[in-house]
Amino acid sequence: DLSEPMMLSAYGEWTKKSGYFDLDPGSDPRPIIWEDKNIGRFTRAEDADRIIYTIQTFEQFPDYWVSGLDFSNRRQVTDANPQQGDYRWGRRILVDFENSRGVRLQATLALPAGFREGQRYPMLVYHYEKMSQQHHNYSMPTYDDRPHMSTYASNGYLVLMPDIVYDMGYPGSSSLDDVVSSAQATIDDGYADPARNRRNGRAAW
Repeated sequence: DLSEPMMLSAYGEWTKKSGYFDLDPGSDPRPIIWEDKNIGRFTRAEDADRIIYTIQTFEQFPDYWVSGLDFSNRRQVTDANPQQGDYRWGRRILVDFENSRGVRLQATLALPAGFREGQRYPMLVYHYEKMSQQHHNYSMPTYDDRPHMSTYASNGYLVLMPDIVYDMGYPGSSSLDDVVSSAQATIDDGYADPARNRRNGRAAW
């Protein structure tokens, strides 16, 4: 019912911010909570004006928080991963790049624990469609069929996760273009060490 106020979930395509907006009829949406984090879907209490939801980033475990309906008086109610403080952890930044087809894209780049500005590091690349959308997803080290970025960041590696867009009929060459373009952007920005990303004189990516 467009004549009634609504609450909208929101996500920043290029900033990766998330949160919720109020929308009153005839007005522009107004932010209730809008942060550079992953604000999870909330559940409202049955008999109280309280909601519960998760907040997470690459570095922040998705613990539960409770607040008022307008996200005021927010309070963390779980601390499910205190042992993280005993380990070296990295952090993530966004990398903007353009592929050779002129398409503007992004990648999320995990910086290693103890990262030093101006120092170059060896880099791994993990790709599958739109990976920058995982920028604020917590990376829990575990054993399964894919790499875990916090594990490699803890051991001194950059981990690049670029966005991939496919041209119809050319999935392989499209993917290669986007991976190479994103990797080159991290070199140009001073993060990746090209001398440590090569094997037998040929680029590893």
